[in-house]
Order: sequence, then C-alpha cells, then structure tokens
Amino acid sequence: MKDEFTNGASWNEAAKAGLYLGAVSSVYIGISELLQMIDGAVLQGFLKTLFWAVKFALCIWLMVFLMRNLVKKYSGVTNADTFRFGARTALLSALIVASVYAVILIVMPEDSINAAFDSATAQLTGKLDSNSLAMIDTFKENMPVIIFFSEFIYCFTFGLILSLIVSRSIPPRNPFANVEDSEPDEQDSENE
Repeated sequence: MKDEFTNGASWNEAAKAGLYLGAVSSVYIGISELLQMIDGAVLQGFLKTLFWAVKFALCIWLMVFLMRNLVKKYSGVTNADTFRFGARTALLSALIVASVYAVILIVMPEDSINAAFDSATAQLTGKLDSNSLAMIDTFKENMPVIIFFSEFIYCFTFGLILSLIVSRSIPPRNPFANVEDSEPDEQDSENE
C-alpha cells in the first residue's frame, strides 16, 4: 500500500534527491580539480569534457529516476507535484554544488588564485585600461561569493527547466481518464 503524498513528504524526498544530485556534481567537481594535475592540455580537455558529459547524462537520468520513484512510492502524485518535487530538488542540489565551489575557492591557496589572475591579466594588459584592471582586482577579492551565486543560479535554473520538461510525463497522463462511460438513459431508449 502506498503512502499518501503530502507537502512534508515532498520536502523529505526532495532533500534526499538533492543530496544525490549534489553528490554527483560534487564528485565531478573533485575529478575536474584532480584533472588539473594532468600534463597536456588536449588530454586534460578531452577528459574534462568526457566527465562533464557523463555527469550531465547522469543528472538527467537521476532526476527522471527519482521522479518515477516518487510516483511509485506515494499515491495521488500529479504532474504538478512532480514539478514541485523537481524544483525543490533543484534548489537543494544547487545549494550543495554552489557551496562546494565556494569552499574550493576559499580553501585554494591564494598563490594559485593570484597566478591564474596574473596570467589572465597579462594577456589583456595592453587591451584594458586601469579601471578595468581595478575591476578585475575587485572580482578577485569577491570571487567565492560571485562564484557561489552564479553557480547557484545556473544549477537551479537548469534543474528547474529539467523538472519542467520531465514532469510533464511523470506520472503518465491518461487522456481518457476524465471521460465517463455514458450509458444511454432508459428513458431515451423507451421514447424511441
């Protein structure tokens, strides 16, 4: 027997699903950071692209799987309920992913951050004026906060769009569900 679907159950299941999706993305972040140690830009770029494609496909599959599992576990789940579940899952997983990125930037040695910014600005020094260079320094100081919010917005928007697309078919719609079998009235048959 299935449990009744409530708002609390939706948040509980979304929290678990958000952890799963956040874990997948966090593992990808860790792998991409480890790939920085590989020599050879072509191999490094290929492996990063490969792991990103695997993460992308796995996140989509996992969202579909979790929505279908929600319908199997609870009774009375509608398409609107699966969308809300997906939106809540996207919100919670986006918080996890954005936090992981921010922590990496906070923990990262300042020398490596300065070296990355110096190499980027060295290529642009002749093309940028002093105001633009000052803005780059401001960006460097606020980088964990900027990266947190930009990753949060990106991940939440992606998850919201994905849940909107996927929830339209989970649970499957029955086009004949509202059509009642209309039996001819006995009076109509008697009048003929």
